[in-house]
Amino acid sequence: MNGNEKALTAAPGIGKKIAQRVLLELKDKMDLSSFISESPVGNAKVSHAPSENRNLNDAISALTVLGYNGNDVAAQLRNTDTSSMTTEEIIKMVLKRMSSKG
Repeated sequence: MNGNEKALTAAPGIGKKIAQRVLLELKDKMDLSSFISESPVGNAKVSHAPSENRNLNDAISALTVLGYNGNDVAAQLRNTDTSSMTTEEIIKMVLKRMSSKG
């Protein structure tokens, strides 16, 4: 949403050129604010402060662009306080939880 190339390149196998292409192709096509409010994040403790919400939006965006199912991502965020986490920390946490669930 905000063109944060670094958030995408934090994922394994995504380099600068691919991140730029993804951002270009998806620009103006996604409204993550509606995705966040409609996603079944359930009991996730999400702060509504702009910078903290942006980190969560960027993380969800990066993960869904990489092919992860939005519902699976949301399930990993349930009961998690992301208000003090960076985008990269949220992505790493979700990826770690998904890989360990088996």
